[in-house]
Amino acid sequence: MSNKFHKKEGENKNMLLEILEKSKKKNKIISIYSNKFETNKFSVGYIIEMDETYYIIARISPYGEYDGYELGKINDIYKIEYDGKYEKKIKQLYDYKNQSHNMLEELGENLIYEFLNFVKDKELVISVELCDSNLCDAQGYVKKVSIDNIEMDLIDEYGYNDGITDIDLKTVTSIICDSNDESILKILSKIEGK
Repeated sequence: MSNKFHKKEGENKNMLLEILEKSKKKNKIISIYSNKFETNKFSVGYIIEMDETYYIIARISPYGEYDGYELGKINDIYKIEYDGKYEKKIKQLYDYKNQSHNMLEELGENLIYEFLNFVKDKELVISVELCDSNLCDAQGYVKKVSIDNIEMDLIDEYGYNDGITDIDLKTVTSIICDSNDESILKILSKIEGK
């Protein structure tokens, strides 16, 4: 039997924050649901950083393998599952395959800014969702980061250069980096000579 947290409109965030904090402290695998339009989609992993606005989850694939990192908004979480058969299965596979998420180092107080600088320094491809669109609104490499904006070199689904964009950080809903999808785009962009 899994434990579940369902957020109700106007509900106090204390229970949610406690679950996220427990995941962070104990490397406890949880399933986070944040897309209200596709309720069968969720991210599985453990929380590695959080502040009052954002969380970063070390993502684990359905096969128990490293699947990058995701930065998301805490207010978008409407359901969390933990201690269920699925989370236990993922933990067993992750441990058996000797997987790890060692790349991300301790981040500072401005979580989104620090996360984007980490991504920029490691030259990782990111996928960015804006304005709760539930879409990949931009994908590519971080070129510049300021407190308010991010400038990206865009790439298309085939790894080709697709221009430059400047994004207001207030519009960012989520960022995924170094997952299987972004890793494939990075390989394609290197082949194409980004």
